[in-house]
Amino acid sequence: MKWPRKAANGRGNGCSSGCNNSLTNRARFFPLRQRRRRTLTLRSEFGDIKLAVDYGQDPDRQAWGCPVQRAWGLGPYQKLLPGLTEKLCFTVTATGCYEEAAAVASKWGVPVDDAKLHALVQRVWAWAEAQTQQRLAAPPLERENPKMEGRTPRPP
Repeated sequence: MKWPRKAANGRGNGCSSGCNNSLTNRARFFPLRQRRRRTLTLRSEFGDIKLAVDYGQDPDRQAWGCPVQRAWGLGPYQKLLPGLTEKLCFTVTATGCYEEAAAVASKWGVPVDDAKLHALVQRVWAWAEAQTQQRLAAPPLERENPKMEGRTPRPP
């Protein structure tokens, strides 16, 4: 019978060294001051997800926050994951009515009120409108046709 090799540090065995990406290793994004562990509850299509995350003060920005939320692109009070937000907005668009969309969402197992759907659609619409206005404010970029590079255009 073969015995497993010793780990690099001389203790234990090679099998127990595990992976650096295991769930027990915590991600540290930046050194937080006054670090605290909090439970972050997020809603997804598959139900509520509870995570134990770090919360504290960023020494550079002097702002309080959760690095995991910022890395995932979530706002400080955002509880819906982007996938669920997209699915709910699409359902409102497809059904054409907030009440019907709430009924369809409850069939998925996501109980949501029609007033919350209305607020969600308004927030997403405002974000999309701001993106559109920002794009329209910038002058269009003129690009040359790569096929015409080095050639003179034919006269009409």
